Amino acid sequence: MSIFHKTIVAVEVKDDSPETRERLTSQLCMEDPVFVYNDTTGALELMLPRKDDGSIATVPLGKWLFRNDEGEFGFLSYDELVEQYGQPIEGTEDFGTATSRKLFVSCPMKGRSEEVVYREFDRLCRVAEAYFDETFDVIESFFEEEPPEGITGDKAAVWYLGKSISKISEADVAIFAEGWYDARGCRVEHDVCRSYGIPVIEVELHKARRPEPVECES
Repeated sequence: MSIFHKTIVAVEVKDDSPETRERLTSQLCMEDPVFVYNDTTGALELMLPRKDDGSIATVPLGKWLFRNDEGEFGFLSYDELVEQYGQPIEGTEDFGTATSRKLFVSCPMKGRSEEVVYREFDRLCRVAEAYFDETFDVIESFFEEEPPEGITGDKAAVWYLGKSISKISEADVAIFAEGWYDARGCRVEHDVCRSYGIPVIEVELHKARRPEPVECES
């Protein structure tokens, strides 16, 4: 199960120039791009490869062409691409997570299934995105692997906590779910973020707030 955003390569169909054709070929592996005039509108459009059912689609100039996970072509406007995948990486035509800041999610996990934890991650990611008005890349901090043999009980909890803290080093922002203060691991993660200057959002009773900043030691 994954809630992480995708990155997608898209090329603007500006015109039928050699430059546009080269980008379509090199970035989307489109062989010999063909442009045709629409019989109805008279406008120049890019013709897509024939589908299995025999149908042919065309892309109006100004749209952005991409390929999905199955290798099929699709096209959207620039605004639609940004809405679905995030801002493009500067200097490229890649839309998605590479431009997103990284979010560390802290929530009580003891006794929760993977499905429940990921659902909580997704909810908290949406809270952070609404708070900052931007898209985040959620850091994977749910670990399926087991501690080494002989490490059980509280020591196992410390082992998992150590792995989680190492992930905080990747974070630009951290968000803490309701009840974080009642969970030992969450309290430690909170202390780490505050001590090392990682911005924190605390969710309390369905409201998010930023705690007062602390002075960090060098």
